[in-house]
Amino acid sequence: MLLFGSGELRDFCEEELFQAECPDGSAILIERATYGRMKHGRCISDEETGCSTDVRSHLDRKCSGRDKCQFPVTSLIQYAAGFCSRDRRGYLEAQYTCVSGESHLSTEAPC
Repeated sequence: MLLFGSGELRDFCEEELFQAECPDGSAILIERATYGRMKHGRCISDEETGCSTDVRSHLDRKCSGRDKCQFPVTSLIQYAAGFCSRDRRGYLEAQYTCVSGESHLSTEAPC
């Protein structure tokens, strides 16, 4: 499980959990979220790259407006259909910001 700070762009491999958290009195705002095989790095080393899809709207539904959010990266595989071969591993590249204002949503992200 990796926890990353507000404003930091991070990669989350398929076998990991995406987890975001904001301090009391603030809420998550998803700034960027892409799923696929964008570049070689920690999650992709020897496979082809260059396919991806914007999944920001999906992360918005799961996380934006909450103070905590967590879900398995594998839950995003379905959104890469048609962009990446299903037999290849992908990863999530995401960035969020904590904005002031109380969260009025449950801290549990829907699946």
